[in-house]
Amino acid sequence: MNKTTYKNLPVDLRKFVFVGVGAVAIDTISYLFLSGLIDYSIAKGVSFLLGSIFAYLMNNYWTFEVGKVTGGNISKFTALYFTSLGLNVSVNGIVNEQFQMYYLAFILATGTSTIINYLGQKFWVFAND
Repeated sequence: MNKTTYKNLPVDLRKFVFVGVGAVAIDTISYLFLSGLIDYSIAKGVSFLLGSIFAYLMNNYWTFEVGKVTGGNISKFTALYFTSLGLNVSVNGIVNEQFQMYYLAFILATGTSTIINYLGQKFWVFAND
C-alpha cells in the first residue's frame, strides 16, 4: 500500500490496524514465552487473552476514543470476539474443504474476522459510549 492510499484511509481504521498488529505481537511473544513454562494449550489461551485485553483497551481509549471501560462494552467486545472467532474458523474450514488452499483459507479467514471486528467495534461495541 503506498503512502497516498494509506493516508486516505479513515484515521480510526489506521489505528485499528496498528492496534491489531500490536495484539498479534503480544499474543505471539506471550505464547512463545509461556509455552516453555506451561502446557501449550493453556499458553495459547493466556496469550490470546492478553492480546485481546490489549486490543480492547487500545481500541477503547485510542482508536475509537471512548475512554471508559463499562460492563456493556466489555460484554459486547467479548460477544463480538467469539462471533468473529466462529466466522474465522468457519471461513477457514470452508475454503480448505472446497479448495484445499490453506494459505488462501487463512488469509480469507483473517480478513473476514478483521472486517467484522472493525465494523463491530466501530458501530456496536464503542458506538454509544
